[in-house]
Amino acid sequence: MRKITFFSLFFICIHLKAQPSLGSIPNIDSIYDAEIMKSLNFNDGVHTVSMPIIYNNLPYILNMEFDFLEGSPRRLYYTFKYCEKDWKDSPIDPLEIMQGVNEVEINQFQTSFNTYTSYVHYRITLPSSQIKFRQTGNYLIIIYDQDGQIYCTRRIFYAGTQFSANLTFIQPVNASFINSHQSINILLNTGNKTVLIPREEIQMEIYQNGNPLSKQVLSEPLFFSGNILRYTKDDEILFKAGKEFRSANVRSLQNKSINVRFWDERKGEFHCFLKDDIIRADKNYIFNIDYNGKMVYTSPDVPANTANTRSEYFYLHFKLNSPEKLDREVYVYGLISNWRIHEEYKMTYDEIEKAYKATIYCKNAFIDYAFATLDDKNNIDLSYIEGDWSETENDYFVLVYYRPYGGRFDNLMMATKYNSNRS
Repeated sequence: MRKITFFSLFFICIHLKAQPSLGSIPNIDSIYDAEIMKSLNFNDGVHTVSMPIIYNNLPYILNMEFDFLEGSPRRLYYTFKYCEKDWKDSPIDPLEIMQGVNEVEINQFQTSFNTYTSYVHYRITLPSSQIKFRQTGNYLIIIYDQDGQIYCTRRIFYAGTQFSANLTFIQPVNASFINSHQSINILLNTGNKTVLIPREEIQMEIYQNGNPLSKQVLSEPLFFSGNILRYTKDDEILFKAGKEFRSANVRSLQNKSINVRFWDERKGEFHCFLKDDIIRADKNYIFNIDYNGKMVYTSPDVPANTANTRSEYFYLHFKLNSPEKLDREVYVYGLISNWRIHEEYKMTYDEIEKAYKATIYCKNAFIDYAFATLDDKNNIDLSYIEGDWSETENDYFVLVYYRPYGGRFDNLMMATKYNSNRS
């Protein structure tokens, strides 16, 4: 009996792992080790999605996928943290919000096959049979290893469909915005929920193209009656229209495609050089089909069902022509940069070639991107290089939270996508 007890204790000890302290983790989208973790994306099993949304009453899955640049898999885990509508920590006991285990080991993974760069591809499929959400709202997914080291956090939206909205795009009232902005009116239907004090019970959020930094928050309608709330104040919901994203089809190492100048192989590493880009703030608007800033990971060089583990990593070279150095720093921007400004995506000015250059390590994909700067208030500015045009095609995501008077939960009652060209 003593031997069995000792062996049991030893077996337990070698499997002990440290779960990170959830309260100390910022509730933001972040990759903590960008050197090893690459190509993070969400998809519905078929298409890449702009925002990670799960619906509580629809037959819908959400896959979270990513690579670790190493030769063999490691033990990775994920857990969730419930947050309030403004992404502050919720004081509510997790047992009221979720049922099942409090962490799950990631058991969907494959090592790369016949690639120059070795990597392991991981997948998390949600909803999970091991952790179920009892409440709609905001959840932070946290990826970590058995030592408690955090690699990634991502905001997840668990939504209902009790509310609906009629969204229309109208011409801005302010004449100076007519050619450069998109103005929106919204009629919200709260179904069988009677709202008494909208500014306290309802919060509406609108995102352009799934970019978290584009969020606009509305709390009080112009007027309401029964279950109908009208957000129709002149130019209250106003977005810079931008222009269509630039695109690079770098899915194949064997063929040149959209915006690719040439491929090269150097010392066992692949390099892709894109065609020169130009500053287009003062250029006429040209429509082209894009993915509104997303990246779609695939490769025609291998069978579609093996692309996750047979696609190659390579160095992607950007070049933005500019006759002189600008008075701002320039960055490659979009989902490729996690909608953030990072040093990794900062461009350097070449005085000889009169151009900004950047090199980014990435995987075979169809990539949308733009060039961004920071304005005087340190806000991300696409207009400085890209310009704006009101006819630009954009996706808008409308999320509506509802906490009845005296309630404890921020219920996410709808999360719906609208398109500026198909309203």
